[in-house]
Amino acid sequence: MAWTESGLVRGTTANGAEQFLGVPYAAPPIDDLRWRAPARVPRWRGIRDAKTLPNACAQLPSTNGPGSTAEDCLYLSLYRPASFHAFWKRRLPVLIWIHGGSLLNGSGSQQDASEMAVSTDTIVVMINYRLNVFGFLALPSLSAEAPDGSSGNLGLLDQQASMAWVQRNIAAFGGDPRNVTIAGESAGGGSVCFHLASPTAKGLFDRAVIQSGAFDLTLLHQGVGGPCGTITLAQAEQAGRSFAASVGCSDSATEAACMRSKSAEELLAASASFTAEVNTSGAALPVPVLAAIQSGTWNQVPVILGSNHDELQPTAALTPGLGYPLDPLIYSIAVDVLFGGDAPQVLAEYPAANYADPAFALGALLTDNAFACPTDKLRHLLSTLTPTYGYEFDDPNAPPGVQSGMPSGAYHSADVQYLFDYTPSHGVLSPDQKALSLEMIRYWAAFADQGRPEVQAAPIWPRFDELSHGVLSLRPVASTAIDDFADFHHCDFWNSLHP
Repeated sequence: MAWTESGLVRGTTANGAEQFLGVPYAAPPIDDLRWRAPARVPRWRGIRDAKTLPNACAQLPSTNGPGSTAEDCLYLSLYRPASFHAFWKRRLPVLIWIHGGSLLNGSGSQQDASEMAVSTDTIVVMINYRLNVFGFLALPSLSAEAPDGSSGNLGLLDQQASMAWVQRNIAAFGGDPRNVTIAGESAGGGSVCFHLASPTAKGLFDRAVIQSGAFDLTLLHQGVGGPCGTITLAQAEQAGRSFAASVGCSDSATEAACMRSKSAEELLAASASFTAEVNTSGAALPVPVLAAIQSGTWNQVPVILGSNHDELQPTAALTPGLGYPLDPLIYSIAVDVLFGGDAPQVLAEYPAANYADPAFALGALLTDNAFACPTDKLRHLLSTLTPTYGYEFDDPNAPPGVQSGMPSGAYHSADVQYLFDYTPSHGVLSPDQKALSLEMIRYWAAFADQGRPEVQAAPIWPRFDELSHGVLSLRPVASTAIDDFADFHHCDFWNSLHP
C-alpha cells in the first residue's frame, strides 16, 4: 500500500516486484475535458486497488496491439523491488518509460518492468498518453480555447503531467524525485527529444534516453526534416480542419463543440489516414528542437542516444508492391519515387549489386537516411554541450529473426524486448541474447542512477565526443565500442544531401 496526493493505493506483488498498476496521474480527459490540457486527479476516499493494468488509450487496431475506444486512459503503472524497504536510507532512482507507436498506438501496459526493478533496484514507471486525434489534433477553435493559443500537442502535455505526478508523489513509493530519467523508443524516444527542448518540462527530469527517436520526418511523415523534427501550428491546424470536415464538423463557429459531440468510435473510424505529428507552438514547444538546443534554451541533462543497426531492413518484405526477393527494377523505381531528383545519387551510393538482394539495399538506405544519420547528427551536437553516450543495438538475429520471409536483423523496436517483458512478444531470447538483455538493463539502470552507463564486469561504454566518435555496439556475446558508425551508415553522403 502507498500514499498518493489523491488517496491510498493498494498494489500487488508479481515476478519479484511490487506493482502498482493503473494509478491515475490526471483526470479522465472525457466530455468537456476532451482536447483540453490534463487536469489534476480528484481525491478519492478509502483505498484504491492498483492491481490491474489500465486500458490503452483510444487507437485503431494495429501490429502494435488491439484497438481501444478508451478515452479514460491517463494512468501509469509503477514497478519497484519488493525489498525496497531495505533502502529506506536511500531513495531509489526512477525511470519513466514513454512507449512508441507513431503517436497513434501502443500503451504503457505493453512493457512489464519487473526484471529491471528487481535486478537493479530501480523504480520504473510506465505511462499512457493520449494518441491519434485525441492527443495530436490541432484546430483553430481548440487553439483559441488554450491560454497559450496552441493545440495539437496534448499527448506531450500528458507525458509532462505524468512526470509532474512523479515529482509530487514518487517519494511515497521510495523513489528520488531528484533522480528521474525519462526514456522512450521510436515515438517515445522522439517525445524525449521534444521534452529536452520544452520549457514546460524544466525540472521534471534529470537524464534522458532516446532510443530510435531522433528520426528524420522527411521520409517517415513528410514533415519538416531533421532529427526530432516538427511541423508548424498552421500545418497542423490545416490537417486538423480536413479531419474535422471528414466527420461533419466544417463550420469554424461550432467546430470544437461538434467534435466533442462525436463518439470515440466515430473519430477513430475516420482517423485511418490521420498522421499524428508534434507541432512547434505554445508554451510547451515554442521553437523547434534543434533551434532550442543551438540557442542554449533547453533542458541540459546527460543523454543516451542510439538506434538499431537495421531499423528498416524488413521494409521491402512488409510493403505491398515490393516484396522479398525484390526485383532490381522495382528497387530503382522505389528509390526514384522516394528521392526524386536525388535518386541517381542514392542508387550510385547503394548499388543493388553490392547486396545479397535489392531488398537489403533498400532497407540499408532507408535505415541510414531516416534513423542512423539523424541520430549521429544529434549525437554530435549534444556531445559538445552535455555528457552524451551513443549506442547501436546490433543483434542480427533479434526475435523473430524473419519477417515476411526476409531476415529482419536488428529491426526497429527489436531492442525493447531486451529491456522489458514486451507484448507483443516476438519470441524467446536465446541464452546469449538473454545475457545481452541483462547487460542492457544494467547499463540503462546505471545511467538512471548516476548519469553514466558504467557497469562492473561489462564492456566500457565510452562517452561520445568529437574526436573519438565512440559508440557502444550492443551485441550478443561481445558488446564492443566502435568508431565507424558514420562511415558504415554513409552519413557523409546523407549529410551532403541534407546539409
